[in-house]
Amino acid sequence: MPKQKSIIKLSGTVDDMTFYQSQDGFLTRKKTSVTGERIANDPKYERTRENNAEFGRAGKATKLFRGSIKDLLKLASDSRMASRLTALMVKVVKTDPVNLRRKRTVTLGDTNLLHNFQCNSGASLIDAFTGTFTPVIDRAKGTAMITIDDFIPRDRVTIPEGATHFKFISAATELNFTDEIAVADQQQSVPIQWDFTPVAATTLSASVTPAGTDPIFLLLGMQFFQVVNGKEYPLKDESFNPLSIIEIDTV
Repeated sequence: MPKQKSIIKLSGTVDDMTFYQSQDGFLTRKKTSVTGERIANDPKYERTRENNAEFGRAGKATKLFRGSIKDLLKLASDSRMASRLTALMVKVVKTDPVNLRRKRTVTLGDTNLLHNFQCNSGASLIDAFTGTFTPVIDRAKGTAMITIDDFIPRDRVTIPEGATHFKFISAATELNFTDEIAVADQQQSVPIQWDFTPVAATTLSASVTPAGTDPIFLLLGMQFFQVVNGKEYPLKDESFNPLSIIEIDTV
């Protein structure tokens, strides 16, 4: 979309041009003459209807995912997280090997495409933490565990200016995309001071439905904060907090 370069920024429609504000600034686009009724009924727009239907399913899947871990996303996400995830969900829909166009679903698609998705594009987990960890999802036992090996904070963690401590945060979320049902369990570690004191191996264990059949997404992230006289003060700028999908289990 072309950007508005004038000193005076416009909003609204003038002749066949629409002026509006977005995350990318003030933009301009040409007003379309195609009506909604024509898109819904004209055979020429069959592909558009197919794409709209599948985009809608992708959008619902994104909403389900976001709603299941909304508390963590308040700590670690960016303003474009939803659009980035929806774009990936569209790709998942298109991998459905069973249904025809317009009928393809996230449920039958390859959700492994979401592996390593960064909820906060400005803060990658592998950049913030260079230690090692092992995710294990055990459906029979109903557990989703992340074991973080022992490490020295100053050697393995990069913190933002002003932070003195950090926590590991995690979640296991089971998503039934067909019925739009989500079940999630969130965990966090104790506060860890950023110094040279060795940190023993830590396990974050979340509960999942024993013998469940819905896809399970296991996430790991970090929250940075400052401790003053024993009180935790989260940093006002949370753009440094990473959160990533590190494991996906499908039946």
